[in-house]
Amino acid sequence: MFWADRTIESALLLHYLIARLRYWNPAAVRYLNIGFGIESRANRLAPFWAEHMQRTRSAQARWAVTTDFRANGDGVGRGRLLDFNRTVLLPRFSNLQLVDADPLCRHVWKKLPKPVDPVCVDISGCLDEWIASLKRVHQPWAETLEVIREKSAPADAAFCVNSDALLSLNILSQLQIVWQEGVEAYLQGRFGRDFVKKHEAEWLDALRPGDRRWWSSTWRRWNAVARPM
Repeated sequence: MFWADRTIESALLLHYLIARLRYWNPAAVRYLNIGFGIESRANRLAPFWAEHMQRTRSAQARWAVTTDFRANGDGVGRGRLLDFNRTVLLPRFSNLQLVDADPLCRHVWKKLPKPVDPVCVDISGCLDEWIASLKRVHQPWAETLEVIREKSAPADAAFCVNSDALLSLNILSQLQIVWQEGVEAYLQGRFGRDFVKKHEAEWLDALRPGDRRWWSSTWRRWNAVARPM
């Protein structure tokens, strides 16, 4: 079992290094890291993830059964399809659009038995730009936190879901982690790991206004879609 695990991890690492050669910009690397991290944990902790996977697929099946028939469906944050109930959802919609920010997902989705419409995008429409813009901030600590606190998402920034039904599992809470990790990495580079750890409560508090703004912007764009999950 040990060597089997090592073989899987070695293959995954090789796959990751090849992907890094193709997708090298900071935003793509950010989501590649998230995707490979999830896949690695799923491989290493498969017995512990089994129940979670089954519950997630069951929830998708119940959602599909209780939703009126729709021609077009959106699956947001579908990633590597580890918990995607393809048996139920692929035949449920005549057209299915899968959305994720990880560019490697397109290659995974091509292996599905039914063609889907792949979309690779930051669904918030602003977090990638916010994180990139931090590199242009060179102010002292208090002023830097104020810049972070004042981040504001345009009303029409979020990805526009143009479908009859929307399936999303935890994507909004996951994006909060993307924003937090982006800010933390920037602050550590500017002020040092120890200083940032000591003042953790301050910078976490500075994240909250921006969190509320991009979350509200995204939810407003999605709210017209029937039965979000």
